[in-house]
Amino acid sequence: MPGVKIEAWRGKKGPAQCHQCQQFRHSSHYCHRKQACVRCGEEHRAYQCPRPKDVPATCANCGGPHPANNLSCPVFRHEIRNKRAGTVAATAAKTRDGPLPRSDTQAEHAQPPTAPAGGLTSGPPQTTRLPEVLPSNHQRKRGRGTRIA
Repeated sequence: MPGVKIEAWRGKKGPAQCHQCQQFRHSSHYCHRKQACVRCGEEHRAYQCPRPKDVPATCANCGGPHPANNLSCPVFRHEIRNKRAGTVAATAAKTRDGPLPRSDTQAEHAQPPTAPAGGLTSGPPQTTRLPEVLPSNHQRKRGRGTRIA
């Protein structure tokens, strides 16, 4: 189309920010923390915020007079400078309470190794055959049908 310029997606710079609790480096998809309003920091969603628009915001992270997603927030600026902080995926596992859940197949085959009373075993080590992984519906459907060139 004439007059239309297509540009690459620029994305948002800086660490990911959760829309549930307003903290950084994780997503709201798996967040189990209390809800925090981006405008006032209280426990409700932004669209339910009773604070009038003309009243200054209160940051849920630092308590300053700005919304929690403001780029000048000291907590945000600290997160940008923190080179040792992990990515979204790395910190998501740390925010959970307890170990990650195991699938049924992992639980079935996870048995501690046993040794005879004498200590060492003779012969080759015993192996356990894991169940065969079946292709997903998507993988099965990809091979079917006619191909149009």
